[in-house]
Amino acid sequence: MQFAPGGQTWREETREAREAFHEKLRTEREKFLAELRAKKEEWKNATDVRKRAFCGVATDIVKRRFGVATGALEAIQARVESAIEKLTDEGKDTSAAEEALDVSEAKLAEAKEKAEDIKALIPEGGCKNITPELFEQIKTLAREAKDLLKESKESLREAIQALKDLRGKTDEDESQ
Repeated sequence: MQFAPGGQTWREETREAREAFHEKLRTEREKFLAELRAKKEEWKNATDVRKRAFCGVATDIVKRRFGVATGALEAIQARVESAIEKLTDEGKDTSAAEEALDVSEAKLAEAKEKAEDIKALIPEGGCKNITPELFEQIKTLAREAKDLLKESKESLREAIQALKDLRGKTDEDESQ
């Protein structure tokens, strides 16, 4: 990785990129909440058919899509963890990768909790009884879980980049 003019380190660049990423998520979240308020009003007038369709989609998202996403992230996290262990055994400083992996694992655990909360909110078979408030809660929790998955993926990407940088440094050091 190249360093920027003025002596800015990789950690500073990563921190700035992370802050920009979080700011983007915040602005998207605010926009989503404004749209959600409008959809909540529409929900009050929705038919039973639409409510049942929403319930089916929400159940599918929680059971299948979040499950696939969390499974994939967990598999990659395990591979990154083994790569960290290997580089640690070689005497490399893997603290940046470990920090990023820890953040990724924490965000993934939070996303799983949100998905479980959504499962608890979705009524069994009685989707026509969903209130606008319950609809709003489900949509908000789903968005929060999605954002947490994005943050977990981004932190995992940072961990992988840190590992790549460590491997790149060893190749350069050996050739000199």
